Amino acid sequence: MFSKHKSIPYHVWLSCRGYIIDITTYQLRLKAQNADAFDGGHTMAIWCPDYLVLPVERITPFREFKTATKPGTSYYEARPELASVVGTYKPDSDDLLFLHRILANPRARIAGPQNPDGST
Repeated sequence: MFSKHKSIPYHVWLSCRGYIIDITTYQLRLKAQNADAFDGGHTMAIWCPDYLVLPVERITPFREFKTATKPGTSYYEARPELASVVGTYKPDSDDLLFLHRILANPRARIAGPQNPDGST
């Protein structure tokens, strides 16, 4: 369903019922590597959950996000001018099933290779 090897240089998420639903967070390490290759920096991406379901009230303001020192800090701001660059995402049936399950169970924890105990 989600490739661990492909990444786009933009970040896309869903906003629904007071939650941010981000199914691209597994790409954070790759995005950091790509950014470092471009600008010569060294970014440590130690927090890369498979996905994120975050209440909008837990979004960190940008001024705090840019200087954050702890993993798990999240900043989301819509940039409508990028819509033409990113394109239109058309979810397949697996994506829709996955998203419906998340919406129906926002407090559920899913264990996977990066978080075998279900931690986020």
